[in-house]
Amino acid sequence: MPFWRKRVRVEPDVLRSLDPYWVVHRTDGFVAATVPEGDEWPCGIWNAETGELVVPCVAACWLQGLDEVLIVTDEYSGNLERRHWPGNEVLEKTEIAHREGWVDHVVAAPTTTLAAVRWIDQTEAGFELFGLEERGVRQLERRGYRTGESNLLQGPVLDPSARLAACTEGRSLWWQENDAEDEAPSPGGMFRAGRLTILDVESGVARHIDLEVELPSGWEPPDDFSREGLLRPPRFVDEQTLVVDLPTGEERSFIL
Repeated sequence: MPFWRKRVRVEPDVLRSLDPYWVVHRTDGFVAATVPEGDEWPCGIWNAETGELVVPCVAACWLQGLDEVLIVTDEYSGNLERRHWPGNEVLEKTEIAHREGWVDHVVAAPTTTLAAVRWIDQTEAGFELFGLEERGVRQLERRGYRTGESNLLQGPVLDPSARLAACTEGRSLWWQENDAEDEAPSPGGMFRAGRLTILDVESGVARHIDLEVELPSGWEPPDDFSREGLLRPPRFVDEQTLVVDLPTGEERSFIL
């Protein structure tokens, strides 16, 4: 029996206070999330008011303006299922073919024509793209993205018109200058925290933007950031503007 089936309820306050890192999607009365509490970390769709686990699954997101939800059924060899909500009947499904590792996240564009499923491995990560048409779902072959430097991928996010997919790629041990194990950033030094990646969905061409930050003397990461991978997912403000929250509190905007 999969580990996440062992627990079927948590306190509603736990769901309300979850760090955004663990939350895939929220909608009226429900939250799709992993609950990192105790020895077991159950994941699925939770009733936000009662704390009950309604649908055990790896990840889920609701399709905007539709009575439907996308669900990833298993992290290693599962399907991407399109289900009616809240009835939970399966409308269509397809096997997720990903390159390595395990699947842990799904997101859909506001147009409800495109979805992305993220996979993570030991030293790399990426995402696969899926077309959504007439309640159908199909994987778009050779249209995803794979990192080459790190598995600290946050996102992806899809722009309002489903033309672009964007993610941040953290740099492991980024604060260590010259690979020294215990060396901290110098006062006022510029450090590369990672990069922003923007993928053109149609062509499959990705462009990268290095994300450098200037750290003051004695700076430490905020409590809600890890020292590895200090980047959160980017945010589309509109079709032309992408925003990245940096660990120093700065918001950096990019006009596409």
